[in-house]
Amino acid sequence: MQFCSAAFLTLLAAIVFLLNEVLPPDTTPWLSALIVGGVVTVIGIVMLKAGQKKLQARNLMPNRTMHSLQSDKATAKEHQHNVKEELK
Repeated sequence: MQFCSAAFLTLLAAIVFLLNEVLPPDTTPWLSALIVGGVVTVIGIVMLKAGQKKLQARNLMPNRTMHSLQSDKATAKEHQHNVKEELK
């Protein structure tokens, strides 16, 4: 994971250097770094909002577990009834 972070930061630095070559000399390097930082921030906010949307309470409901527990409860009641019938 650290390798990916280092690679990502290296790519961002390369983009800053590329923008330094494209932008006028009197605005570099601060403007290119500001542009790259702003774009990365916007992308991060969009990803954060998408993640928050997926983590709503209705998505966290353990539906399969609840169904399994209800099925186990019904099976246990049926087994209990069968044992009582056998003991009579």
